[in-house]
Amino acid sequence: MKLIDFVKESSFDEVWDEMKSLYSSVADRKEVYENIFNYLKTAPEVDCDLTMFLRFETDSDIRDYDFEVHCEIYGLKEGDDEDSYALDLLPWKEWAHMEVDCESFNLIADARVFIAHCLWGMSAYGDTEEIVQSTIDVIESRIKSIDGGTAEMLSWEEVKDNLRERFPDVGF
Repeated sequence: MKLIDFVKESSFDEVWDEMKSLYSSVADRKEVYENIFNYLKTAPEVDCDLTMFLRFETDSDIRDYDFEVHCEIYGLKEGDDEDSYALDLLPWKEWAHMEVDCESFNLIADARVFIAHCLWGMSAYGDTEEIVQSTIDVIESRIKSIDGGTAEMLSWEEVKDNLRERFPDVGF
């Protein structure tokens, strides 16, 4: 099955209830997630060469999260189990039409929870596809300037000084 199939069989209100219980920071962003959910229902068909997998880590495995279990959603290409791909910056239509690994889904076995984790991941870099695309554009521009030798490079000491200035309560 693809993500779009799970979404078409689900109700946003039920997914929203799961999101609020999984991610405390979403409470005031219902409209954002409802818009993404509705987009997924009607996302234009597109080929995607990745299969979606899920992995869970407990808070003993990770730190700096405000929830007990972290769900990582990533992609693998068929025949390539070595390299996994972050999905956060993929176009949302690719999320919609990506096959979901059955064994991974069975770790949850609840489409509402699965969709909630996907919506969270899809919005990691912005509330709309346009914002996500602008992030991609910035990254690509920075890669070009680095490859072209025109980027302003900072020493590690300068980076730490900048971070100390921005986050004085965190030790660097």
